Amino acid sequence: LASGGCLEIPGEEVRYDPRQLAAWFRERDLTMGWMPTVMTDLVLTEMGRRVDPLGGSGGKHGSLGGSGFTHLFTGGDRLRNFVPADMGCALFNQYGPSEATVIVVSGRV
Repeated sequence: LASGGCLEIPGEEVRYDPRQLAAWFRERDLTMGWMPTVMTDLVLTEMGRRVDPLGGSGGKHGSLGGSGFTHLFTGGDRLRNFVPADMGCALFNQYGPSEATVIVVSGRV
């Protein structure tokens, strides 16, 4: 924000619906994003439903964000889902103990 960034927050009707949230990320010209682990798992599940595991043309989902979207950060719980190879951005799972109040460890998934 201090270097000219912009903070966008999805509306309440979008925040709790993984399908709408994935679409919201794709519709915006965002470069990075953060969402709680539970919602990240739901969005990855939604993206996976549209991928044909046999490689057919029946539903390739494309990337999560737009063409400039490079990083998605999540944290707060264990990720339980796979990450699609063509997700279009790097996914980082972060951790910080409550007594630290900041992220202490961040690893690319």
